[in-house]
Amino acid sequence: HLIDVTMLHGPAVGGVSRYLSTKRRWLRDNTRVRHSQLMASDTAGRGEDGEYLLPGTRLPGCGALRWPFDARRWIDTIAALEPDVIEANDVGTAAWFSLAAARKLDVPLVGFAHVDLVRFARERRGPFAERVLMAYTRAVYERCDVVVAPSEYMRGRLASWGVRRALVRHLGVDPTRFHPRFRDRGLRARLGLADGTRLLIYVGRFSAEKRIGVLLDAMRTLGEPYHLLLVGGGDAPPLPQNVTRLPFVTSTSVLARLIAGADALVHAGDVETFGLVYFEAMACGGPVVAVD
Repeated sequence: HLIDVTMLHGPAVGGVSRYLSTKRRWLRDNTRVRHSQLMASDTAGRGEDGEYLLPGTRLPGCGALRWPFDARRWIDTIAALEPDVIEANDVGTAAWFSLAAARKLDVPLVGFAHVDLVRFARERRGPFAERVLMAYTRAVYERCDVVVAPSEYMRGRLASWGVRRALVRHLGVDPTRFHPRFRDRGLRARLGLADGTRLLIYVGRFSAEKRIGVLLDAMRTLGEPYHLLLVGGGDAPPLPQNVTRLPFVTSTSVLARLIAGADALVHAGDVETFGLVYFEAMACGGPVVAVD
């Protein structure tokens, strides 16, 4: 019985939610592993995919993300589910609750390094913030039995911080779900755009590290006939006329049609640890414009 624990859940997150839902489906269809998810939400209950939801608190500057603070409730809930393995998908408070539950149950704790917060801190807040986040992240991951990195780049970053027990497990794309045959030739018409429109697409959360403002400035510079489809969750700044916003897409088939129907995927984020959506776009046969 594997349980994933995280505050990175819902429309404000994007890639991590897709990783978790895809893993849940794959485990169900291909293994005898029982899989549970414990997520931070606005209220307690069960999610659409069977997730266990516990309340979290919204903090300034964190968008729609909710931080878990009721340690006893989270630890007791994890323990009551009796997992054989616990996976912590962020380094926030939920990771410490996962650690406490793992020690209580005497089961392994796996950390998954989805986000490079250290680089984000350096580039947005300076060297002092970088040192603080590095020490904090090391403190979390050094208490895990193993840390999973989605790329060699991220494993190297972890090693440079002093995280010793890290291994690489690349993320992947299901080519039966993301493929050029899903190209939606009527997409422009439904968006009210001319046939000759150069349609670009961004998929992900609207947060500082994704640098949405850079994309919007680029669209203002390009003007017609370029148009950007901005797909995701979170708070976005005012949009120029050649940008259309769509909410977070939970359906893989709908997302594949949108990506395959665009001329290119564009992404200005500069702290990606893997960039799953890049590979989804490539699988749909489209070019990707991204940061080196």
